Amino acid sequence: MYPFVSIGDDKPVVVVTHGDRLSIQQRAHVQNELAELLGIPLQQIFDIPGSDDYQTDLAVLDMLRYCIQRAEQNHPIKLNYLLEVHGRETLKNIVERLMGLNAVIEATVIFLCIIILLLRFSDKLLQS
Repeated sequence: MYPFVSIGDDKPVVVVTHGDRLSIQQRAHVQNELAELLGIPLQQIFDIPGSDDYQTDLAVLDMLRYCIQRAEQNHPIKLNYLLEVHGRETLKNIVERLMGLNAVIEATVIFLCIIILLLRFSDKLLQS
């Protein structure tokens, strides 16, 4: 395993770009080789096409969502820092605020999807 590409016991996320230029068999071979070489599951290898379309946008958003979730799970929040910053705020209030971060992450991903759709729609209007 390559310790410089992982955090703790977590495995890295790998992004393969321009896989659309390869055949399906070649893409599968590349993903299997990377999974074997780096010791990571295939779910952590994202194949991002080189084209400028909805499939690429969705693949990038899926990869970003996955990375944010993994970062949230694998980077513990330093409780001492939170207690120092918030002073007398109870631990229960801190936990409630941290649980609200999931909603913020989901709202951010939805917002990014809407922006991408609006940009795509405006491009289509300009091309007409």
